[in-house]
Formats: sequence, C-alpha cells, structure tokens
Amino acid sequence: MGQVAHTPVSTLRRALGARAGQWLSDLSWGHDESLVVGQDRERSIGSQTTFARDTDDPEQVGTELLRMAARTAGRMRASGLCGRTVVLDVRFADFTTITRSGTLRDPTDVTDEIYARARKLFESLGLQRARIRRVGVRVEGLVPSDQAYRQPALDEPERGMRQVELAADDVVYRFGAHAAQRARLTRRTLSNPESGSPGITSVGGTA
Repeated sequence: MGQVAHTPVSTLRRALGARAGQWLSDLSWGHDESLVVGQDRERSIGSQTTFARDTDDPEQVGTELLRMAARTAGRMRASGLCGRTVVLDVRFADFTTITRSGTLRDPTDVTDEIYARARKLFESLGLQRARIRRVGVRVEGLVPSDQAYRQPALDEPERGMRQVELAADDVVYRFGAHAAQRARLTRRTLSNPESGSPGITSVGGTA
C-alpha cells in the first residue's frame, strides 16, 4: 500500500487509466468520498430443517418445530432482536409448500412462546397423516430487544424462561453447542417423556 501511495499519479493513470489510477491513488492515502450506506436491519430471523425421510409422525414434526423455534430464538437473542409475527413453513412430499403466520401480543425472543404459536399454526392445518418433507419457523416484525415493550401478566414470576435461556446461552457460548439444551431435543431416548413445556437440560450436569 505504501508503494502505491508513493507511486506518481501519472504513472498509475498510464497503467490503469485516468479514473482508475486517480481512484487507487486516493484510496492509498485514505481519501474516499463514496457514500456510506448503513446495514439494513434484518426483516426476519428463522430456521428450517429437511427430514432425512418424509414423515407423517406428528411427534417428530413437533420435535423439529421445537428445535427450529429454539434455533430461531437463540439467533434473535444473539442479534439483540425480538419479534411479534411467527411464520410457519411446511413443505410436503410432493414439494407443495404452504406458510401460515400468527401475531403475538408482545415482541418476544423466548423459545416457548415462538414454539407455542408455531405448534398452534401447525395444528390449525388439520393435516391427516400428510407426509411432510420440511418444516421451518421464522419470526418477523423485528425490533431491538431494548426497545421492545412487554406487558407483564399479574401471575407472571419476576424471572421466567427468558432469564433461563439467557443463562443457557452463556453456558453454550462458554462450553459449546451441546452444553445446554432442552431434554426433548437431546438424542437420548426417554422412556417416559414429560408432556407440556419442555425444560432445558445441562448435558452431563444438572437440569
């Protein structure tokens, strides 16, 4: 770069052309009048997965919806964003693809809230053992987390699942992707899996 900067402009013009030579010389000295364009805010964040084999098992689909909701929520927290509109994407074995969306009361980056709406959207399809090839979950209507207002419920605890997930994010950041994850998403087979909201398990440690 130093050699370019100290090369006469006339030499650069002869070698590269008048405009390119002048432009390169200016850049080498740190002079650039180009317009600076800020990065556009992301419009949506999501995840999708394609099954190894087409499936009509609602439990398998539900597990993958949870996995996609967890990935999406994690990416949102990492980006410092929350969103209100949850979008479900379903592709069938014949490659027909449909999408459904639902809007939450408040912006969120919490896995359970995103998953609950995605699961409700899936159930509303009323599928009768249709074979599914791919599912995806994404969130739109993104706003910075520090600007997102959330109306607390009267019976809502002071600290909830968002604080749990933030703590899990820290564990994952320090020890790797599988250091903390939801029990339903681990590869171990549970003989009597609990129903309801799946919790977060610290693999190799305590729940």
